[in-house]
Amino acid sequence: MILDTLSRTPGLITPFDKEYNQIQERSTRKDVTRAPEHDREAVPIARDASRYLSDPTLSRPRNYPVPSDPSTDLRALIPSSKVLTVEDGDEYMPSALTSNLLYARKAPRIVVVANNVQDIQQTIKFARKRHIPLTVQNGGHSYGGYALNHEGILINLKPFKDVKVNLNSTPKQATIQAGCQWIDVYDHFKANGYKQMVLGGRCKQVGVSGYTLGGGVSPFSRHYGLGIDSILEMKVITASGDLVTVSSKDTDPKKKELFWALRGGGGGNFGILTEFTTQIHDLVDRAGEVIYGVLVWELPRQKSEFNAMIEVLNSTTWPNELTMDLLWQQTKDSPSTGGLVVVYDGTMEDYRKAIRPLARFIHGESPVRKCNWWDVSVIEQGWYAESPAFHHHTSFVFARGSLTLKVINEVDNLMQETRKRLDRCDPHGKAYIIWVQVGGKVNRVRAEDTAYYWRDAEYVSYFKLQWYKREAMGEMIKLVEEVKEKLLPYTIQGKAAYVNFVDRTISNWQDAYYGKNYSRLQRVKKEWDPDNFFKFEQSIDLPGTTGPRAGTGEDLRKALRQTEVVWGQYALRHPEKIWNLPGPLPKEEDVLRIIREELEF
Repeated sequence: MILDTLSRTPGLITPFDKEYNQIQERSTRKDVTRAPEHDREAVPIARDASRYLSDPTLSRPRNYPVPSDPSTDLRALIPSSKVLTVEDGDEYMPSALTSNLLYARKAPRIVVVANNVQDIQQTIKFARKRHIPLTVQNGGHSYGGYALNHEGILINLKPFKDVKVNLNSTPKQATIQAGCQWIDVYDHFKANGYKQMVLGGRCKQVGVSGYTLGGGVSPFSRHYGLGIDSILEMKVITASGDLVTVSSKDTDPKKKELFWALRGGGGGNFGILTEFTTQIHDLVDRAGEVIYGVLVWELPRQKSEFNAMIEVLNSTTWPNELTMDLLWQQTKDSPSTGGLVVVYDGTMEDYRKAIRPLARFIHGESPVRKCNWWDVSVIEQGWYAESPAFHHHTSFVFARGSLTLKVINEVDNLMQETRKRLDRCDPHGKAYIIWVQVGGKVNRVRAEDTAYYWRDAEYVSYFKLQWYKREAMGEMIKLVEEVKEKLLPYTIQGKAAYVNFVDRTISNWQDAYYGKNYSRLQRVKKEWDPDNFFKFEQSIDLPGTTGPRAGTGEDLRKALRQTEVVWGQYALRHPEKIWNLPGPLPKEEDVLRIIREELEF
């Protein structure tokens, strides 16, 4: 049975897990890039104007006339790009969805798979003229489903996949188009024998544009900074449809502010990123190799040793070359585990010196190995088009020294309670919490120097719930509330979260993601998108439109209630149809067919 297979697979998979290669193949996105031939009558965008949008944050005026067939007009306007509707079936579905059944029915009326900048510009102008909501998607990893819209236009950037490397420039640099996933970039470096490292995601299937716009936490950020700290230039299409180039060398005040906002202000706020140029780095080992491994403790049998290790981790000053991510993980019918994901930029000899404070916790054969830098990766199990799972990520940011024994016990108790709750309402479900280490060079940049605010952070973290039964959603909401009540008090200022681990249950997301930088982001929004064309539930507001909120108490409960309503509206109604498909794992075409049957326009 499909669920039996999936429930026994770890939620976060590394190359040291036996399932890694199979899951990586399933997680790699299939591209839809060739221009279509349309020999049929297009589907009208709205048969009933009053229900044009179920999402109130993206609605148009009620009395605005609804064009009968914008898809036909768009095809005539941009013939070199694909304009897809649900009638295009196998081509539309992979381009229109996220890998999360919570938002399976949040489907755009039209998907534009844009082949060039000009077609994106034309689509923006078209959508503005027709008052049609528009969002943009690259990797499809928006945990809150915000890259999607319901019954509007989605611009899919898949064809924008060019990568160019210049080793003769100062500094050495790479220019990356915004439709790439990091696997495309890493494969380009590998194929061409480049040994320099680009600051990219641990998860190779993440899109480069959302990753970069949100800040960009890398396994090498402690030594080289966030992804945004290496950005030299960005090209973005604004709400006016203009292509604007901004860079670190700008003297124009408006462009300088836009460059500032694009580095950490999050995706979908100020325009559509088409490409960026970033510095690439020579590693300590000029051959491009690093040290990578995972240390594992079986819980609860080795709990005391795992906790003792964390106390040393928390109290020691570590070299910037060393990154250690902390992981609690559980699956059905298997012991829970504690893990330490270790990455070191240097030689094996220097790694052994650096890790020496933890040596007494490492038993037997060394669990680390030398590998190429692009092989440092993890995969979220279940994050692919044919996934039969519901996912939610709860986002936190913690300061140095936050991994106290009290916090460790809170996490242990939460993981035990989560397992009990899942066993009652969805035994195949699973959970993990990861603390991704930053600090180091990330801390050297001032909070006001980029839009990414939490420069004093030591860990960006999320608590991941994955389940399969639709009727378990209410219980999952209660679990999220408990997790927040237990862990939020230990975050920076009792509120900090990371916009790339976007979390729709955060009521005070303006402060949680952006801190004191939010009002400045609003001013940039007013300058470059004065009509608030680019918007979604957690997009940057125009000045004067947002009042203060708390992240706890009644504001939190209201956000949780609203989240449950959204899940009820957009989640797949009959996930059991996927469970009952033949084989140990579902086929993508079968899952997409089941989802398509539930779409309503």
